[in-house]
Amino acid sequence: MGYQRNRMGAPLILGCVVVSVLAWIDWVIEGGEPFGIPYPVLVMVALTMNTAMTVSYPRGKRRIVAAVQRHLVNPIVRGVVTLGVPLGWSLLETSGRTTGRRRVVPVGNGHEGDRFWIVAEHGLSAGYVRNLLAEPRVRVQVRSGMRMVWRPGVAHVLLDDEPARRQRLLVGWRHPLRALNSVMVNVLAVDPVTIRIDLDQLPECGRGHCETARRHAEAVGPEHADAVPSHRIRTATPAVRRSAPARTRSPRPTADRVPTDSRTARGHDWWLTRTSPA
Repeated sequence: MGYQRNRMGAPLILGCVVVSVLAWIDWVIEGGEPFGIPYPVLVMVALTMNTAMTVSYPRGKRRIVAAVQRHLVNPIVRGVVTLGVPLGWSLLETSGRTTGRRRVVPVGNGHEGDRFWIVAEHGLSAGYVRNLLAEPRVRVQVRSGMRMVWRPGVAHVLLDDEPARRQRLLVGWRHPLRALNSVMVNVLAVDPVTIRIDLDQLPECGRGHCETARRHAEAVGPEHADAVPSHRIRTATPAVRRSAPARTRSPRPTADRVPTDSRTARGHDWWLTRTSPA
């Protein structure tokens, strides 16, 4: 998929304008003039070069951005998200298309109900996009209360969806952190594409079993997403109450019950002597 001007024109310019305005606001508050030049001027120069590369040499820009993200940005963001800091990011786990190993990358938090939306800034050239095209079963880390839990799902690449429109629907006026992430995606993107992940339903949990259901959602992998947790398996066999065996008493020796062997006979005579009245 090549570069599409109707897809990246306005979002790219808007993202550059927003970044420039934020840089000037920060300079007014904090100051800072490296090389004797206000640093927002350097930011504007870098954004101009970024726009030029997006139009004239998108492949080179994609390689530069991908290298910076892989070796510098992604490890930091992955650690921050793992700690549970809400900065508008989530983690996506895919299976390597050649090795089959687990691959975890940070993505923008597009969790909406039972769906998770991603706008991949590098489109079909992104490594995790190629991984999920080969194996659609993925997992995403989403917030559940005060915790981050893994939820499995099936990924779909929507080539007909408009990424800029999807970002506006996801951001709205409710998520300022998502808005900041959307601006960065617009600035760094070359040929974005929309990805929809249909999340599997969480196991129904009754009273007192919600924690077990969350652990089940974290524990199952993409290949065992439909497994039923152990607390939901109930046996139909009723419990059988075991009764103790009845105790049996040996009969006491009497005169009409005379033993046959000599040793027992002597004991029997002794017993009759002790129990008979004088």
